[in-house]
Amino acid sequence: MSYDTENHQSVYCYPGTDVLINKFNIKEQKKLDTAERMHTARNSKLIEFYQKKRDEGKPHKVVMIACSNKLIQ
Repeated sequence: MSYDTENHQSVYCYPGTDVLINKFNIKEQKKLDTAERMHTARNSKLIEFYQKKRDEGKPHKVVMIACSNKLIQ
């Protein structure tokens, strides 16, 4: 990791914390951990749904639209 030598602060973390800068803009580690778990779980369910529909013989574009609709719901 890269550190600011004066403040001993990583340039990859929010100032004054050990929390990595993230797309959620969450600066508390516990909240970030929860958000990451939820995001990962949702993605794995979506991947399973995609594969199930492909195994049923549906074309890629049709399955992608079904996945998009599932995200909207």
